[in-house]
Amino acid sequence: DRYWSCNDDTWDASCWSSTSGGSAGAGQPVAGDDVYLFQSDSVNRAITYQNAINPLDELNSLNVDATGTGTVTFSQSQDTLETTQTIIGDAGRGIYDLSGGTHNTNQLILGNQSGSYGELTVGGSATLGVKSTQLVIGNYGEGVFNVNDGATFIPNGFWSIIGAESGSSGTVTISGANATYSPTNLAIGNLGGAVVNVLNGGTLGTGSDDFTKVGYLSGSTGLVTISGTDSNWYHGGSALDVGYQGDGTRDSPRKRRRGSSGLSARARARRAAAASFRPRAASDAAQSAAMTQSLGARRSASRYARSAWAPAPRSLSRLASSSRA
Repeated sequence: DRYWSCNDDTWDASCWSSTSGGSAGAGQPVAGDDVYLFQSDSVNRAITYQNAINPLDELNSLNVDATGTGTVTFSQSQDTLETTQTIIGDAGRGIYDLSGGTHNTNQLILGNQSGSYGELTVGGSATLGVKSTQLVIGNYGEGVFNVNDGATFIPNGFWSIIGAESGSSGTVTISGANATYSPTNLAIGNLGGAVVNVLNGGTLGTGSDDFTKVGYLSGSTGLVTISGTDSNWYHGGSALDVGYQGDGTRDSPRKRRRGSSGLSARARARRAAAASFRPRAASDAAQSAAMTQSLGARRSASRYARSAWAPAPRSLSRLASSSRA
């Protein structure tokens, strides 16, 4: 394992420790490591990724998280970063600015635990690849995902879940003529609240393989807003449901479609996001693993993030929350 032990510096500097809170002196991360960019004090830290030493090594996990009053911002504008799992905002706040280079991962979570906040912005000449399982934007916490003009986002047949669990919230903004967000299967509000904004010529492309749900399960809220010249939502799958079991709204200059009843999707999304966190019994995770069919149960080797991935329809949100050893 490797833990960040400096303030502001670059990834390939001598700023790594092999223990949490330890002094610098360990070598930089190599293949199979769990990497923790943590902060628990009042100091703002900015870590810049550049990796000329081990550019092709695949890390087991990357966790960007600030639990103190300061912030941790991780920036990448060059080189390639490969992980099995990436968590931005585990128990606290994490920010990842991907403006160039490439980040490939199997599992990506923004806003993992209750009260957390995770934000990822992909722009410029950057490429983001989610290779095999899920992109979760707001698991139990709040997740924000921005795709800006010029970025390349490669979904490679994954589930995208926005607002996974009760009390969570997720926001996706796709902005710019060359900005595209195109998951294979998409839940906009699984059990929590979700908002997707398609702006300024951006494109939301969904359902090439299966389905898209806006307001998926009971208690969820989903809102899709399309605004600006040449902004589009293309759906080519077998099912598009706006308000499936939850409350869903599609808002565009040409058409407004709303499913379910009661409060507006925006109001209920806010209410869902503000809902108090209710811990699940340990048996829920075991039940979730048993329900998993299409991709099988996966558990990360990361000390801080152990997730039971369940992408089968109607059990998307059964992700075991991470815990700190």
